[in-house]
Amino acid sequence: MSLWTYSVRETLRRPGRTLLTLLGIAVGLAVVVATRLTIDSAHRAYRDLSGGVGGRAALEVTAPGLAAFDGEFAPALAALPGVRTVIPRVQGMAAVSAGRGSAPVRVLGIDPACAGPDLPVRAGRPLDGANDALLEADQARALDLEPGMTVHVWAPAGSAELHLAGILEPRGAATTLGGVLVVPLNCARRLFALPGRVTSVEVVLADGADTATVLAAVTRRLPPGLSVQPPGRHGELAGTTLEATEQGLAYLSAVALTAAAFVILNTFLLSLGERRRQLAILRATGATRGQVTRLLLREALLFGMAGTVIGCVAGVALAGTLLRLVGQFLATDLPGLRLTVGPFLLAGLLGPGTAVAAALWPAWRAAHRPLLQELLPRRGRPEDPLPFRVCVAGLLLLVVGGALSVALCRDWLPSSAGQVLLTPTLVLLLAGGVLSLPLLAAPLLRLAASVPLGVAGTLAGQQLGRQRTRTGLTAGVLFLALAVAIGFGHTLRGIVRDLRHWYHRCVVADFIVRGSMPDTSFALATALPEALAGEVAAACAAAGVDRMSFLPGRAGDLPILVLARTFAPTGPLPLDLREGDTEAVRRGLARGEVVVGTALAERLRLHRGDTLTLATPHGPREFRVAGTATEYVAGGLALYLDWDTARQRLDVPGVHVFLVHASPGGRGELAAALKRFCADRHLVLQSNAELGGLIDGLLGRVAGVLWALLALAFVVASLGIVNTLTMNVHDQTREFGVLRALGLNRGQLYRIVVAQAVLVWGVSLLPGVLGGVALAYVINRGTAAWTGPPVAFHLDGLVAAVSCGLALVTALVAALIPARRAARLLTVRALQHS
Repeated sequence: MSLWTYSVRETLRRPGRTLLTLLGIAVGLAVVVATRLTIDSAHRAYRDLSGGVGGRAALEVTAPGLAAFDGEFAPALAALPGVRTVIPRVQGMAAVSAGRGSAPVRVLGIDPACAGPDLPVRAGRPLDGANDALLEADQARALDLEPGMTVHVWAPAGSAELHLAGILEPRGAATTLGGVLVVPLNCARRLFALPGRVTSVEVVLADGADTATVLAAVTRRLPPGLSVQPPGRHGELAGTTLEATEQGLAYLSAVALTAAAFVILNTFLLSLGERRRQLAILRATGATRGQVTRLLLREALLFGMAGTVIGCVAGVALAGTLLRLVGQFLATDLPGLRLTVGPFLLAGLLGPGTAVAAALWPAWRAAHRPLLQELLPRRGRPEDPLPFRVCVAGLLLLVVGGALSVALCRDWLPSSAGQVLLTPTLVLLLAGGVLSLPLLAAPLLRLAASVPLGVAGTLAGQQLGRQRTRTGLTAGVLFLALAVAIGFGHTLRGIVRDLRHWYHRCVVADFIVRGSMPDTSFALATALPEALAGEVAAACAAAGVDRMSFLPGRAGDLPILVLARTFAPTGPLPLDLREGDTEAVRRGLARGEVVVGTALAERLRLHRGDTLTLATPHGPREFRVAGTATEYVAGGLALYLDWDTARQRLDVPGVHVFLVHASPGGRGELAAALKRFCADRHLVLQSNAELGGLIDGLLGRVAGVLWALLALAFVVASLGIVNTLTMNVHDQTREFGVLRALGLNRGQLYRIVVAQAVLVWGVSLLPGVLGGVALAYVINRGTAAWTGPPVAFHLDGLVAAVSCGLALVTALVAALIPARRAARLLTVRALQHS
């Protein structure tokens, strides 16, 4: 019999333990795969917003803030080596209205001669007339539009009616967020009030052309103020919006994998303790220590590979749910999940690698035990303690993780380094805590045993005390789940609480009027004519109508969002200020100064009175900082600018949001008038309460899914508890037989095993609570390097209580199967057990 055959046979001999171990690996890897697939799909969807016509490889010439410019230089670029063709374009967001409501679409204005086969028409005909339009198939189906119908469009120049000439196949650039509405170039210029100008020039490369060479040649030919780069600028702001979600999912992935590693370690310690005599016989019959070590590592590799396959399949299923969640967070329908090789390659490395790494020490220890001692009966003898050097290694991990935590909390590291190091810091703290816990297992067990559990508790405590290494590692996995639940629960509740405060402080209008619902990154926001403000005020007798626009920009190397809006000279200032008093900031905004979001201020090290340089269509412009404010839009990489200043110094395409205020006592009358006004003009109307309810519902769904992901850590912990209690029952089989012979009934044996689970929970309780609070503080302070000043840290008793209760339920549920097995032992067979 080969060693491979022996490994497989030994694995199949214990199907329950094998399944639990595989599930531990699979759950950890499923979170990793689902996270990477979800984030990659979301980023790719936004990058498609500025893809080439028909998806062709191209470079893109744009102005700062995606402003319009004169495209007369474009024909000269077509003569450059490596350039196949040059296509001037007008791009922008518009709202398309139909019987089923309004939806944002990306308008792509091109010369109809440039479309050809790159924009295949599924139904209808290609562009021909001046007011023709082609709409992507999915969007046409969503709006119930067919070729030949009239399409009502809102754009910065006002409303227009276009003839839907045809429906596009969903391919290439058409498979993007919100769909694509393709119109002739001159039609797009009318819609966006850009006579003779364009918003981008697409440079299509010839086959075999070197992108870097062509990019350098194009750069030398561009007028001042323009830049050329691969398509993707539209996705940059969405990337900043996704940043916090991506970081949070990365933390959960790392934690789930760490928990799985300790489940594997505990499982191998249990398995090798049970197989001591078998391994000793192998060595006595000629197997070398190296062969035994390789045999056991091979078994770990088998576990890792099988768990990887299960985890990848589960990860794809979980990614579908996460993608829907991220779509809800971004307030848009993301395209379907796109499977890429990267996440599966990562899982292929992490799964077997984690399993083998976790099995290294148990395998080495099993191969180097004294041979004769292993052949002797071991009934009733305590298990070997965890080597002191392993506990020292755990303490060392805690010290290193603590030092990194201090550096992160004190802002001693650059923000980019902080983003990279926070995840490994959390892993070091958690892994160090688990490895150090066996040092405290005995005193913590005595403390937990002080709870009156009767005879069952006494007998349970004796068994756990004999197996301190097993008890410490199992409690360590539960400690990890408890600390993560408390740490992330604090963070999640704090962010939700702060976001609600920010919303009520900054969104003070009674009603919101817009062309269509945007996404949360505002890459899909539709601009409307500024003149609508006067029409709303006159037709609806509104007390005031504020205007607000979202302009992409750059400050240094960072993509930012400029929030241009009107600020009333009196009344509450709709900003959640961190630096600066209300009246001074109001005067500064009127003078052309800016209020910077806290995350942007932290990244650029800006404070009140500093100067910020903003790239504009007219060249770099400097703005004095009037103050800083909490801002959640664009991940906090945003700044506020007075409307009149923005009109003078930037290229404002129109108004994205009208904020309508009612006069005292006139809210009901205004609501009725606005409803009629918006229905007649195909505009979207929301009350403040409706928008608040939408945000609360979104936060609730996001929080619910994140809590569900946190619960996976308890699922992994339960697998470790089941393994440990099952092995304890195996070790105590003869002891249980003696107890049954002395008169204990099945229910009492059941309670002994349940009491073991309760005591394991008790050992993990105090370290878990303390570790969770510390973890919450590190996350709160450590993320300030790139999110701005942290949300105020408060101890949340509800989160701690719920997490502790969930940990207890996990331990009790995990004890059900081992306890049932103990209660069903036959007395005679138990007494014969050796």
